[in-house]
Amino acid sequence: AVVSTQSTGGLRDMDVLSKSDPQIVLYMKNQERSWLEVGRTEKLKNTLNPSFCKSIPITYKFEEKQEIRMRVFDLDDPGQSIGMADFLGELELTLGKIVSSKSVTYPLVHSRFSDCGTITITALELGGTHEIACLKFEGSNLDKKDLFGKSDPYYELSRKNPDGTYTVVYRSETIECTLNPRWQLHEIDVQRLCQNEPNQQILFSCYDYDDDGSHDFIG
Repeated sequence: AVVSTQSTGGLRDMDVLSKSDPQIVLYMKNQERSWLEVGRTEKLKNTLNPSFCKSIPITYKFEEKQEIRMRVFDLDDPGQSIGMADFLGELELTLGKIVSSKSVTYPLVHSRFSDCGTITITALELGGTHEIACLKFEGSNLDKKDLFGKSDPYYELSRKNPDGTYTVVYRSETIECTLNPRWQLHEIDVQRLCQNEPNQQILFSCYDYDDDGSHDFIG
């Protein structure tokens, strides 16, 4: 099995007073040549360059041509259905192309617009061993990024890819108004975090959350 993780860049801004709130929906073509939904990423608020943490597991069948479609939507309301959301663009390709290349980047396609940004997809092959790491982080005397209050810190963990880039694999909860955060204990699959390589580098990044999406980098 493989897990595909996605990021997009340069999305169209469909909101008047803020930025888009993107989410990716992945479809796969079945034997009847119909598109069936396989999974969705999380929705991210106020960003045109999102990096999604949630991966979508797909069983890779080497002997079959598995066609997939990735569609990006702007969901403004928590209960809004995909059918009512603004469509930002899509990409169609085969799962085999992603698996063989490990990582691919293509422009998004839209029938009404020519420049809709890009989408990057990476594939990680999952083996039989599934060790779980339990991680807990705390911060002390973090940088104050807000003018009239303290920071609202959260952090991201990113896996290093063979080409030297990083893929976000976990994003913590945000703790409001503190310079000494104590984030919750969380579990993560070691294979997804570092591909079962104990000496593999992991990138820890801490940010100050802002509602408008312009999160300040703390360190």
